[in-house]
Amino acid sequence: MNKSIAKVVFNLGIDKEFDYYIPPETNLPVGSRVWVEFNRKKRVGIVTEITKSTKVKNVKSILAALDKTPCLDKSHIAFARFLKKEYPYALGELTFMMVPQGLRRKNKISQDFVHVDRLSLPRPRIYCIKHNHMERRFQEYKDMVAEALTQSSVVVCFPLVSYLKFAQKLFEKNFPEKVITVHSYQKEKELLANWIAIKKGRCLLLGTKLALFYYPLDLSLIIIEEENNPYHLQPEKPFYNLVDIAYFLSQCKKVNLVLSADYPSLKTFKKVKEKRVELIEPVKEQSSIEVLTTKSYLYKKTSYIVHPLLLELLRKHLEAHRAIVILYTRGGSSSLIKCVSCGHIYLCPHCLGFLRFSSKEKQGVCFRCNYREDIPNLCRECNSGYVKSYGVGIERLTAHIRQSFPQATIRQVDEERDTTDIMLVRYAFLDTSLAPAPKVDIGFVIDCDAFLSRIDFEAAFKLYCYVRRFASWGLSKVYVFTERKGNYLWKNINKIWYNFYERELHLRKEAALPPYRHLAKLTLRGRDKNSLFAKASSLYNILSQDNTLEAFAPMAEVPFKVRGKFYYSIVVKGRRRLTLRYKIEEAIGRFHKGAIKIAIMLQ
Repeated sequence: MNKSIAKVVFNLGIDKEFDYYIPPETNLPVGSRVWVEFNRKKRVGIVTEITKSTKVKNVKSILAALDKTPCLDKSHIAFARFLKKEYPYALGELTFMMVPQGLRRKNKISQDFVHVDRLSLPRPRIYCIKHNHMERRFQEYKDMVAEALTQSSVVVCFPLVSYLKFAQKLFEKNFPEKVITVHSYQKEKELLANWIAIKKGRCLLLGTKLALFYYPLDLSLIIIEEENNPYHLQPEKPFYNLVDIAYFLSQCKKVNLVLSADYPSLKTFKKVKEKRVELIEPVKEQSSIEVLTTKSYLYKKTSYIVHPLLLELLRKHLEAHRAIVILYTRGGSSSLIKCVSCGHIYLCPHCLGFLRFSSKEKQGVCFRCNYREDIPNLCRECNSGYVKSYGVGIERLTAHIRQSFPQATIRQVDEERDTTDIMLVRYAFLDTSLAPAPKVDIGFVIDCDAFLSRIDFEAAFKLYCYVRRFASWGLSKVYVFTERKGNYLWKNINKIWYNFYERELHLRKEAALPPYRHLAKLTLRGRDKNSLFAKASSLYNILSQDNTLEAFAPMAEVPFKVRGKFYYSIVVKGRRRLTLRYKIEEAIGRFHKGAIKIAIMLQ
């Protein structure tokens, strides 16, 4: 029979295109949504290819076409195929990421989708713009945006919705009537309306991770704000890094790419060294950071919350009427809550993280999932010993400083007060360079050794960015308290930033770590902890048999439990990204998963 065949994909983890007959006199271009029967259920699919023949017997017919014009273009399908080579996900999953939720159901759309192709551009270029402040980085690429908007579209991605809303005012002021925003907190109808407006072209699309998948066809410029921000990583399946997706889209569509950050990622810096990325740094920054050692034989047998040297420096600067800010790691009043008699540690029932006592709320608080519970005076396990909090959180540190300086006004960053002598902030406040710089003169960084002690090969790099970002608040002096003054981080803290980057790259190369090697993180989740560990061990044994891979034994994730499911992870290291991906897919194919779910993150 001389009938046209449509290859259709679904929003499922099935890596296959399914054949369906196209009904006579039905116009069904590639990228159209269709209503078909699949596995005894009716589903929405997207056409990825039109052919004249099929090897499948008893091919079913398409029940209905849902779009007047195709919702996706051939270039979207091509980009989905491109991503499939890089990520171990089904073509259907990647294709459906390019349409909003409202089009993933049987909703007929009578409106025409306008597809505007871009004009031919010169050879695409990749830039890295380094500046401490987002508004000043904007001034560096504003002319690029203005030039692109004269004949095509621009996409700008932000790590957080709060960041997006701040930047939206800045972009709307400079480019009125051009801005369209998309993010996951928008209502379904609003998101669909914005998605349709994007199709008309000549727009300035601002958004979070969604924006890059909803790109307009006349795209000529991509900008990633804070390209080093961890929020650009998609934490749930399908796992991906937005910066990598931007690179792939830049290659696939031949468009310019701008990576904007206060401190670029090591991967980007390596490309700058290789002259694959052009660095734009308008201002050479300066810093005055003094690293002080806390080692002293005088205090070896003395237990203290606040180091005497810190108290003396605080007193000196308070007498000089200088505003002070202290950077600290831990929240709450303590690190954990424990029974003195039986040693029982109070954990969060949702994520199995340590509960920390909050002196404000008089409760045990989980700072990961915000769970709260009242802590009894007597241990609920042994009913004999009393319960005590251990460690020093920011609340307890604040109380001890207040005892030493009762006349000073002391607050944490989230407390509203008109005037402050001493302010305390946590590292998390610096997760974005958009954090408002308080009006302070002197800064102190304490407890940074706890940060360096984390089981994380990126700990030193992250701490460097935190401290330099902290110093960029306009502080006249920053004091760092550490017992590891000889660490290469502190030796490079006052030098030009790329001195530290060069040293970090050298160590990463010696240790065969990213960006010189590729890592894959396989996260297994299930409801039974023991069964999950057995499955994770089985998969590890399969992976460790391959001599070309370096696999590390299963470790409990942090948090270990989320929404009633436990998590174990296996890390695998390989030389080449695609080879690593194929080896992992082969191992999972030999592995009997059962009810266990597996997610894969490539770096």
